[in-house]
Amino acid sequence: VYTDGSPIQPDAPVHFRRNLFAYNESGMLMLPNVKDNTFQENIFLDNGEQIGMAGGGDLTKNAWAVEGRGNYWSDYTGFDADGDRIGDLPYEAKSLFENLLVAYPDLRLFQLSPAADALDLAARAFPIFQPQPKMADPHPLTEPPLLPEVPGLPETPVAANLAISLAMVALATLVLGVGLGWRTR
Repeated sequence: VYTDGSPIQPDAPVHFRRNLFAYNESGMLMLPNVKDNTFQENIFLDNGEQIGMAGGGDLTKNAWAVEGRGNYWSDYTGFDADGDRIGDLPYEAKSLFENLLVAYPDLRLFQLSPAADALDLAARAFPIFQPQPKMADPHPLTEPPLLPEVPGLPETPVAANLAISLAMVALATLVLGVGLGWRTR
């Protein structure tokens, strides 16, 4: 989703609720002038960059949680000590590599490489290099919410689909390993 100048009118707020942003290069790409939008119970699943920003600034003038419920972020590294399915630490979108992508788009070539991970790891190890967060969800969900039913499709939670997919990959790997072992025997 690309947003620019949203909302157009101050008295016409925009609510993003119960959407699935999955497996994209950027889940949402926003300009810094986007403000006064609300985001609640959305699923940001395995995007290369969950929230991208075109230009300098931040996206902190948007509400990333409503009434104590935020969004599900697949890369959330916090915890839920009290078991209420809401993270006890905020989710923050801050990555040195992602910030460098804004200034140097050609670096996208290294997006899923160990070099990008090493750069972000170094930024966490040396706080002087750590960038300011683009946005923060104060109440991230630790489990993906159920999405509304899509006509013609069975209602299945994302977590169940992910578990089924992982089980299929594990089974295929096991069968392949047994087959290769049998053949080399």
